Amino acid sequence: LPPMAGCNGGGPAATSDTSCLRNIPNRDVQMNVFAPASIGKMRLKNRFVRSATTIHDIDERGLVGPGLMNTYEQMAEGGVGCFITGMKDGGMLLNDFRYKDENREEFKKVPDLFHRHNIPVVQQISHEGSQEGFGNPSGFQVTKLTPGQIESIIDQFVDTNTKCQKLGFDGVQMHCAHGYLLSEFLNPSLNKRTDDWGGSTEKRFRAVRDIFQKTRNRVGPDFALWAKFNAYDFQDGGMGVEEATNIAVMLQEVGCECIEDSSGIAIDGFATIRVRELPTEAILEWSSMTQGKGDLTKKALSWVLPFMVKTYAPLENFNVCQAKQIKENVDIPVIVVGGLRNMNDINNVFLLRAADFVSLGRPLLTEPGFVNKLKDDPARKSQCIECGYCIISLARIPAECFMGTLPS
Repeated sequence: LPPMAGCNGGGPAATSDTSCLRNIPNRDVQMNVFAPASIGKMRLKNRFVRSATTIHDIDERGLVGPGLMNTYEQMAEGGVGCFITGMKDGGMLLNDFRYKDENREEFKKVPDLFHRHNIPVVQQISHEGSQEGFGNPSGFQVTKLTPGQIESIIDQFVDTNTKCQKLGFDGVQMHCAHGYLLSEFLNPSLNKRTDDWGGSTEKRFRAVRDIFQKTRNRVGPDFALWAKFNAYDFQDGGMGVEEATNIAVMLQEVGCECIEDSSGIAIDGFATIRVRELPTEAILEWSSMTQGKGDLTKKALSWVLPFMVKTYAPLENFNVCQAKQIKENVDIPVIVVGGLRNMNDINNVFLLRAADFVSLGRPLLTEPGFVNKLKDDPARKSQCIECGYCIISLARIPAECFMGTLPS
């Protein structure tokens, strides 16, 4: 199964802490989230960020396909203040690296598109680590890497960050969330090393620290260096908000200019994204484990999947309270993502002072112009139905909004 539908778990749904939402001050006050704002030296026309959401419509050279360019154009026209590309969109995914300097002008088309709309664009940089290839558990496991391999991967991050600057991106976001390689380094339940790369928080942070410091030495002071990281997951001994807060402080100290707060890792199940019900039909259609299997096998799987794959509640605001705790301990801007589907919930983020910006993933896949629609009609709600089909489809085809229905 794709890692977002991992089979490590089962049992009843787990619930995120949303207790802070019961004590929102001045509920009737409306924050002006559509006013200009800044992150470091980067100027945004509002406080809405497009969160990195992989669509994976690229060719063998890593170049964005015409369909994805059209989607980008729609999102650029749709009102977001800043755009973060998906880690698989653009040929910069480190374990599937496709960028070549000979295609430089083609790669520049993405930042050029957003700059024509006066929108800063940040490329997310990631290595999938042990989650490489959707559910392949034998990839780059942190515990098994040699020190030499770790140093090589750090250099690869730094080189790629530098390439992104030369291509015209306004910054890069290191993907330290969701169980991918840098997240695995940070996570006490996944990083079992006993050398200088594991153990204490400081040692688990070493790879991330080296990437930030070495990149800054290469790119100078004006290129934005961000991080996306987990505030918590659902593993025994895994990431918790207290440890995440310590890491946020360390990110600030090492020169990170903005952190995006998320949660969950692949083996949790549907934790990073939340679903109203298990997308069994999509799993049976697109999972590699079902390819070539007969109807009887698929029927049997449809019965057992609900007992194998864990889902999580709530569907809305599930990272807000954790972001609030983190923000209270850092001075750099905090972005929060996760289950923000209407203007009331978005406004509450700012009333709580839980974050400085909000980011949207699936709502913009469903409606690229959602931010403009919110501005015109504050009572509007996202049309995303939390079916999860978009993330499951990535195992076989580029992601799109399927609205809970398989394509005919």
